[in-house]
Amino acid sequence: MKPSAGALMLGLAAVRTGRVPPRLMAECLGAVLGQPVPDEQVALQERLRERLPALSGSLGLLVAQCAFVPVHCAECGVSLRARPAQVEPSQTCPVCDAPLVVPHNAAALWPAAQLAAEPRPAYGVRRQPGRLGHFELVRLIGSGGFGRVYEARNLRAGRTVALKVLEFRPLETRRQAFIRLLHEQPAASYLQHPHVVPVWSVGLSGGVPYVEMDLMPRGSLADLVGQRGPLPWREACGYMLEVLSALSASHATGIIHRDIKPSNILLDGGGRARLADFGLSKLIGDTTSSTTSGVRVGSPHFMAPEQWTGAAVGPWTDIYAVGLVAYYLLAGRPAFEGDSALSLMYSHLHMPPPDPRAAAPDLPVLVALAIQKAAAKQPEGRFQSAEQFASDLREVLG
Repeated sequence: MKPSAGALMLGLAAVRTGRVPPRLMAECLGAVLGQPVPDEQVALQERLRERLPALSGSLGLLVAQCAFVPVHCAECGVSLRARPAQVEPSQTCPVCDAPLVVPHNAAALWPAAQLAAEPRPAYGVRRQPGRLGHFELVRLIGSGGFGRVYEARNLRAGRTVALKVLEFRPLETRRQAFIRLLHEQPAASYLQHPHVVPVWSVGLSGGVPYVEMDLMPRGSLADLVGQRGPLPWREACGYMLEVLSALSASHATGIIHRDIKPSNILLDGGGRARLADFGLSKLIGDTTSSTTSGVRVGSPHFMAPEQWTGAAVGPWTDIYAVGLVAYYLLAGRPAFEGDSALSLMYSHLHMPPPDPRAAAPDLPVLVALAIQKAAAKQPEGRFQSAEQFASDLREVLG
């Protein structure tokens, strides 16, 4: 007579719960089957039962090793994932070296005894201070709403670069932020232009997105105005002609910038203006509103009215920003100022563009009229191309 499958399952369950010794179960099966159970088989079953708790503990330890816990930096907003073995009270942010915020139960996922006994695997979060992957961070060049820019040394390529490290905005997921950043390289790679900052690479290091660009040693036009104050009108117009040249090439390839501002216009070693930060670039054919996600993109002091209202953007959007940048260079301050985004929005939507001659009395009338036309409220009232704007400026400069 052979035991049924149900009887075998009940017997195994009784052995597993400890209610029946393995040897007794083996003897019962042997009696039913009429065959003696070898002692070696019984001994093996007992050893397996004795080691079952240890095996379960090892399995739990393996799960804890493979698990990730969320970690974020309260200083710069970078979000990371780390294994519990790599979470320490002294752990610092790989971007700004500020203390990281870790879940209070992270240490419970990794017992202290095992942490002392097991080697810790290498991971991007654990790094030397002043390093991000294969980049050595030399100094902080600047920071803004979308990230920090460092002078860095690419240890693999042996070159000095500008490294832009993305910071996540409130309510923005890491995936959305990285997709936004990935626009940087494709847009810039389309433009092989003497007035566009070259982009070397875009990538992730330890969960931190970055853009590697050419280093512009003289800073930005915002830095220049901060050091010298308002610029002479001929010098300011010269910079605007270089920016308009870059925009003319950009618009010809179907790309608009959408975030032109003095801090995005950098100066190379020869003092030429170069347009940077195509992270907000958008194909002209894409009519999706900039407010689809509920977050307006751009810089409030230089955003065109259509960016505030979520209307279609195009080359006219960049021309508006260039007009306000020209005013900034001549006056040393933004054309519209306010203590809140709401007041800035009202000014951009309803206030007429200021006359730049009030800040620069020696400015030729034709240049002042060109700047005011570029900053017209309605897109149809502005220049229809960057080349038209540049043509008016060149006519005055001779």
